[in-house]
Amino acid sequence: MALKITKFLSNKDLRELSTQIDFDFKSFKVVNIGEIDGKIQVVLCDSRALFFLHNGKWTKTLALADSLPSAFVDKGAIKFVVSGADVMRPGILKFESFSKDDIIAVREAEHNTPLCIGIALLSSDEMQKMEKGKAIKNIHHTGDEIWKLTRA
Repeated sequence: MALKITKFLSNKDLRELSTQIDFDFKSFKVVNIGEIDGKIQVVLCDSRALFFLHNGKWTKTLALADSLPSAFVDKGAIKFVVSGADVMRPGILKFESFSKDDIIAVREAEHNTPLCIGIALLSSDEMQKMEKGKAIKNIHHTGDEIWKLTRA
Protein backbone atom coordinates (compact mmCIF):
# COMPACT_ATOMS: atom_id res chain seq x y z
CA MET A 1 0.00 0.00 0.00
CA ALA A 2 1.37 3.38 -0.99
CA LEU A 3 -0.03 6.43 0.78
CA LYS A 4 0.70 9.85 -0.62
CA ILE A 5 -0.36 13.10 1.05
CA THR A 6 -1.97 15.13 -1.71
CA LYS A 7 -3.18 18.19 0.19
CA PHE A 8 -2.25 19.86 3.44
CA LEU A 9 -5.44 21.52 4.66
CA SER A 10 -5.40 25.15 5.73
CA ASN A 11 -7.80 26.50 8.36
CA LYS A 12 -10.03 27.75 5.54
CA ASP A 13 -9.95 24.30 3.86
CA LEU A 14 -10.85 22.69 7.20
CA ARG A 15 -13.83 24.99 7.72
CA GLU A 16 -15.11 24.19 4.23
CA LEU A 17 -14.60 20.45 4.68
CA SER A 18 -16.18 20.55 8.14
CA THR A 19 -19.28 22.21 6.71
CA GLN A 20 -19.38 19.83 3.75
CA ILE A 21 -19.29 16.64 5.83
CA ASP A 22 -20.69 17.94 9.15
CA PHE A 23 -17.71 16.98 11.29
CA ASP A 24 -15.64 18.98 13.79
CA PHE A 25 -11.91 18.69 13.16
CA LYS A 26 -10.86 21.02 16.02
CA SER A 27 -9.52 18.24 18.26
CA PHE A 28 -6.97 17.11 15.65
CA LYS A 29 -3.50 18.60 15.26
CA VAL A 30 -2.96 17.68 11.59
CA VAL A 31 -5.63 17.05 8.95
CA ASN A 32 -4.57 16.12 5.42
CA ILE A 33 -6.01 14.54 2.33
CA GLY A 34 -4.13 11.50 1.12
CA GLU A 35 -4.37 9.00 -1.67
CA ILE A 36 -3.98 5.22 -1.34
CA ASP A 37 -2.26 3.58 -4.31
CA GLY A 38 -3.28 6.51 -6.52
CA LYS A 39 -6.93 5.44 -6.30
CA ILE A 40 -8.66 6.05 -2.97
CA GLN A 41 -8.78 9.49 -1.38
CA VAL A 42 -8.90 9.66 2.42
CA VAL A 43 -9.09 12.39 5.05
CA LEU A 44 -6.31 11.73 7.55
CA CYS A 45 -6.75 13.16 11.03
CA ASP A 46 -3.50 12.86 12.98
CA SER A 47 -2.51 10.13 10.48
CA ARG A 48 -5.75 8.17 10.96
CA ALA A 49 -8.22 7.75 8.09
CA LEU A 50 -11.65 8.96 9.22
CA PHE A 51 -13.29 9.56 5.82
CA PHE A 52 -12.86 8.22 2.30
CA LEU A 53 -14.21 9.48 -0.99
CA HIS A 54 -16.89 7.22 -2.45
CA ASN A 55 -18.79 8.27 -5.58
CA GLY A 56 -17.80 11.91 -5.03
CA LYS A 57 -18.95 12.02 -1.41
CA TRP A 58 -16.88 11.88 1.80
CA THR A 59 -17.95 8.77 3.71
CA LYS A 60 -17.11 7.71 7.27
CA THR A 61 -14.62 4.88 7.76
CA LEU A 62 -14.92 2.05 10.27
CA ALA A 63 -13.14 4.35 12.75
CA LEU A 64 -16.44 6.30 12.97
CA ALA A 65 -18.81 3.31 12.75
CA ASP A 66 -20.33 4.11 16.14
CA SER A 67 -21.91 7.25 14.66
CA LEU A 68 -23.78 5.32 11.94
CA PRO A 69 -26.99 3.27 12.04
CA SER A 70 -26.24 -0.45 11.98
CA ALA A 71 -27.32 -3.83 10.70
CA PHE A 72 -26.20 -6.88 12.70
CA VAL A 73 -25.12 -10.12 11.04
CA ASP A 74 -24.73 -13.69 12.22
CA LYS A 75 -21.41 -15.54 12.60
CA GLY A 76 -21.81 -17.23 9.22
CA ALA A 77 -21.72 -13.90 7.39
CA ILE A 78 -18.52 -12.59 9.00
CA LYS A 79 -15.91 -14.24 6.74
CA PHE A 80 -17.75 -13.08 3.63
CA VAL A 81 -18.30 -9.48 4.80
CA VAL A 82 -14.66 -9.00 5.87
CA SER A 83 -13.60 -10.33 2.47
CA GLY A 84 -15.57 -7.55 0.77
CA ALA A 85 -18.76 -9.40 -0.13
CA ASP A 86 -22.06 -7.56 -0.15
CA VAL A 87 -24.42 -8.42 2.70
CA MET A 88 -27.23 -10.81 1.91
CA ARG A 89 -30.54 -10.72 3.79
CA PRO A 90 -30.49 -14.20 5.33
CA GLY A 91 -27.39 -13.29 7.34
CA ILE A 92 -28.87 -10.16 8.93
CA LEU A 93 -30.31 -10.76 12.40
CA LYS A 94 -31.48 -7.28 13.39
CA PHE A 95 -31.51 -3.67 12.25
CA GLU A 96 -31.45 -0.17 13.56
CA SER A 97 -33.60 2.28 11.61
CA PHE A 98 -32.21 3.57 8.29
CA SER A 99 -33.40 4.58 4.83
CA LYS A 100 -32.53 3.27 1.39
CA ASP A 101 -29.14 4.61 0.20
CA ASP A 102 -28.01 5.52 3.75
CA ILE A 103 -24.41 4.80 4.72
CA ILE A 104 -24.57 2.23 7.52
CA ALA A 105 -22.27 0.07 9.62
CA VAL A 106 -22.54 -3.70 9.48
CA ARG A 107 -21.69 -5.32 12.81
CA GLU A 108 -21.21 -8.81 14.15
CA ALA A 109 -24.27 -9.37 16.35
CA GLU A 110 -22.74 -11.19 19.31
CA HIS A 111 -19.93 -8.74 20.13
CA ASN A 112 -21.18 -5.61 18.29
CA THR A 113 -17.90 -5.46 16.32
CA PRO A 114 -18.00 -3.27 13.18
CA LEU A 115 -17.16 -5.32 10.08
CA CYS A 116 -17.88 -3.01 7.17
CA ILE A 117 -19.37 0.24 5.96
CA GLY A 118 -22.06 -0.22 3.37
CA ILE A 119 -24.85 1.39 1.42
CA ALA A 120 -28.35 0.23 2.31
CA LEU A 121 -29.98 -1.05 -0.87
CA LEU A 122 -33.36 -0.94 0.89
CA SER A 123 -34.73 0.73 4.01
CA SER A 124 -34.54 -1.21 7.28
CA ASP A 125 -38.32 -1.67 7.13
CA GLU A 126 -38.08 -3.18 3.63
CA MET A 127 -35.17 -5.43 4.66
CA GLN A 128 -37.15 -6.68 7.63
CA LYS A 129 -39.86 -7.97 5.26
CA MET A 130 -37.56 -9.70 2.76
CA GLU A 131 -36.24 -13.23 3.22
CA LYS A 132 -33.39 -13.37 0.70
CA GLY A 133 -31.39 -11.20 -1.65
CA LYS A 134 -28.71 -8.54 -1.54
CA ALA A 135 -29.42 -5.96 1.16
CA ILE A 136 -26.24 -3.90 1.69
CA LYS A 137 -23.45 -2.97 -0.72
CA ASN A 138 -20.07 -3.35 1.02
CA ILE A 139 -17.85 -0.32 0.26
CA HIS A 140 -15.19 -0.57 3.03
CA HIS A 141 -14.39 -3.50 5.29
CA THR A 142 -12.08 -4.77 8.01
CA GLY A 143 -8.71 -5.62 6.51
CA ASP A 144 -8.92 -3.42 3.39
CA GLU A 145 -6.46 -0.64 2.55
CA ILE A 146 -8.62 2.08 4.15
CA TRP A 147 -9.03 0.04 7.34
CA LYS A 148 -5.26 -0.24 7.69
CA LEU A 149 -5.14 3.56 7.97
CA THR A 150 -7.95 3.75 10.53
CA ARG A 151 -5.70 1.98 13.01
CA ALA A 152 -2.81 4.50 12.93
